[in-house]
Amino acid sequence: MQAHPQERAILNIISGRTLHSEYTPDTYLDDPSEVYSRMMEFRYKSKIAPNKVVTKELLDKNRGLLRKYNLDRYTDDTLIKLFNEVAYTPENNQEDILRAFYGAKLNKKDWFK
Repeated sequence: MQAHPQERAILNIISGRTLHSEYTPDTYLDDPSEVYSRMMEFRYKSKIAPNKVVTKELLDKNRGLLRKYNLDRYTDDTLIKLFNEVAYTPENNQEDILRAFYGAKLNKKDWFK
């Protein structure tokens, strides 16, 4: 099975010393597909569009949600790289992203365009 481009990018970013010292590597929490899922859930719950640039100030404002989704295990520099380099959405998908972002119900026929 091939990894999605996002998963490969996440693996490249989190390889090495990216965890805060109080955390140890975890095969589940550090699995790229799991990290990607939690990143997207964090963006959805904090209403941060996928094309918005994430800064340290934005992370500071959302520490509670980062903890909730076990993303606080990564350093701020790592999180900034993850959010800004992995969660890019091409311009041609913006309409669907905005519909989902604002909580609009998507029809099943829209899922597999």
